[in-house]
Amino acid sequence: KEAIKQLIARYAEASDKQNDPDLMVPLFTKDGALDIGSDYGRYQGHEVLRAFFLTAPKIISWSLHYNIPSIIEVSDDGKSATASWYLWELANMPDPVKDEEVPVWIGGE
Repeated sequence: KEAIKQLIARYAEASDKQNDPDLMVPLFTKDGALDIGSDYGRYQGHEVLRAFFLTAPKIISWSLHYNIPSIIEVSDDGKSATASWYLWELANMPDPVKDEEVPVWIGGE
């Protein structure tokens, strides 16, 4: 459980450093995937993830993540786990109507 908490913390830290690919990609297995919804897509594998993270600052140019682990369940054999956590994020994102960046709050589970 502690290793999962550390992974979530490192993901938040790397996100807040403009999704630095050198920090982000090692957080994923070689065939790992990031799915950020229908508006932004799904990215799988280190090369694809690296390419996405290089362009991610166009989506969110600045952020500050607060991740709060709520439930972490490790399988009996210790080889897999499921986790959920709450996200509270301050960010700057482009506003296509105003053609400028605007501050936003992002929350989720």
